[in-house]
Amino acid sequence: MIGGDYYSDIAIDDVMIQNGLKCEDASPGPNDCDFEIDLCSWHQEISRDDIDWDRVSNAINPNPLGPPADHTRGDETGYYMMVAESTNFDEERARLVSNTIQNTDDLGACMEFWYHMDNTYDIVLKVLKWIMGPSDDQEVKWQKEESRGPGWHQVYIHFTEKQLYTITFEATRDFVSDGAVAIDDITLNDGICPMPNKCDFENGDCNYSPGAGTDFFWTVVQANSGDPVPSKDVSYNSGAGK
Repeated sequence: MIGGDYYSDIAIDDVMIQNGLKCEDASPGPNDCDFEIDLCSWHQEISRDDIDWDRVSNAINPNPLGPPADHTRGDETGYYMMVAESTNFDEERARLVSNTIQNTDDLGACMEFWYHMDNTYDIVLKVLKWIMGPSDDQEVKWQKEESRGPGWHQVYIHFTEKQLYTITFEATRDFVSDGAVAIDDITLNDGICPMPNKCDFENGDCNYSPGAGTDFFWTVVQANSGDPVPSKDVSYNSGAGK
């Protein structure tokens, strides 16, 4: 800034906003985890799974089927959780479970996480919710399968439960799989979920609504679902995109 009155000038330069980088003074919640140190409050559900989620860093144990970098740091030194390929002919399941959660906001809680599923055709990723009680039933809150293209993808899930509950990340690989699925940067915050940073229409219409004078409607469709739908979308560059 130059000058001391209304003739003075002020300038700014090099503003940068980077996805996945946390402010140094940000205090993580009890269910937040970037997996850089350990699993935080998350744990493997040994009694109900066949294999474990692996905590992976490409600088230590590179896997060509997984992401080239983690989401938190954006380079090979960062850690993330992964379930990789299998040569076993049996279906296998890995489950990563939160501690017990009690929503403290009347509007519930919003979980954000990032996932990576490239060149994956035999692995299914689910997010399950279990309300603590006599029933063992678990609700599928979100599910993805098949390849989702390169890069990390953002997901928001809104939990409105009044009772105690847990959240499970379940990866199921079917017979001989040749891909990998990874998750990173889980956060759980009070209130409803914000709009995503961008809308790729993979999780719905992002609350876009018809404008004034609308004669017909835009619809979220699966790529390669028939003429005249394009065979590939831009987000994933595959028929799996929307």
